[in-house]
Amino acid sequence: MENIQYVAKNLQITKIVKQDIDMSLLFPHYFRMASSVLPDYKKQFLSICCGGSSIISSPFSVSYPRNSFFLLLYTKSGGVRLTIDGGTLSLTAGSFVMLPMDYTVHLQSLVLPWVYEIYYIDASAFPSYKEILSKHFSAFSIDDCPSFLPAVSMLKSYPSTISSSDFFSIHASLTEVFSICCIASLGNDKIPAKIPSYL
Repeated sequence: MENIQYVAKNLQITKIVKQDIDMSLLFPHYFRMASSVLPDYKKQFLSICCGGSSIISSPFSVSYPRNSFFLLLYTKSGGVRLTIDGGTLSLTAGSFVMLPMDYTVHLQSLVLPWVYEIYYIDASAFPSYKEILSKHFSAFSIDDCPSFLPAVSMLKSYPSTISSSDFFSIHASLTEVFSICCIASLGNDKIPAKIPSYL
């Protein structure tokens, strides 16, 4: 699996105005594993590579190279158009999407300023997530998924250097986020406020 720096290096940004897009807006916070985290853990558990909250105020267009990460994108306000292999979604305030990035992902500003959270997730140990979420390319509303915001807010609470205990806490938070997205993508109208702890 390539690392997140490969994705950042191969990003194609089209300036719509004469202002550069700061890469930290698309890759806000890098995480690294402490030496206590065994290398094999990443092959067996969900992990987060990069992510956080950001704001873009200038018109932009960006294309991500195909890669093996999942992209979790949540729009707090403003909006962005997301296109993958011919399918297009508008992510406006209160909507989110989780998708595998094994095809070209293109983002273009719609409503500025765009206030959002973005996360790049390694889920290579769980191919069933990719299978489910690839079949149902759609945005979800936080109104229909009340447990989404508490689960995602946990992702912002971790330090830059991930300890072994943080690693397993992140796995638990990401498991909840993926469960919410899979349930929503399979067509249930409303997601329960809290996913049972045994899922």
